[in-house]
Amino acid sequence: MLDISGALLYTFIMAAVIFFCRLFPFVFFVEKKGAESSPLKKKFLAFIEKTAPPVAMTVLAIREIALPVKNAFTAQRLSVDFFLAVLPVSAASALCALLYIFAKRNALISIFGATILFMLLKMV
Repeated sequence: MLDISGALLYTFIMAAVIFFCRLFPFVFFVEKKGAESSPLKKKFLAFIEKTAPPVAMTVLAIREIALPVKNAFTAQRLSVDFFLAVLPVSAASALCALLYIFAKRNALISIFGATILFMLLKMV
């Protein structure tokens, strides 16, 4: 258990990290008035805009599956827990892809639909 000074130190560190993460886009990506943006900066921002959402969804899906997979390999057999953990992620991922294709590439609809399905399946 942490004492009060350790808890305050960790709280301060996390507050600083969160503050920097919130401040980062405004400090580094704000256009100066009258200044032209460099082509490299434009390419970098286009790359981030294109790759950030799929990367974030992939990390979340892998995180959700990682523990049941680890437990299944540790037990040397596939258990019911493994399938119950993989089913919601797999179904939500498939629905996300289908909604993205059929909703005219609307990421918002596909993410919300997949999230709702995932949450419903996790409650069961």
